[in-house]
Amino acid sequence: MYPLDAVYGPLAYNTFQEHGSLKGEGLKKTLQRSSDIYKYAPLTAQSYAELIEIVSFFTVMNKRHTLYFRGQTRHLV
Repeated sequence: MYPLDAVYGPLAYNTFQEHGSLKGEGLKKTLQRSSDIYKYAPLTAQSYAELIEIVSFFTVMNKRHTLYFRGQTRHLV
């Protein structure tokens, strides 16, 4: 099991959406501590296709981690 020090979260996804790619050093700048992710608004999907895109992005970017989705409408800390 690997410690959850940093993951690619909403910052990485939003940066990817804005620039169309995450290359070189820009990629490492989007790593976030899990506690910092709670500062972002939850990502929402407007369609099933967009949901698949978001889930695929996080699955590829965080290969060492298993993703769980609870479907909540807000962060529950």
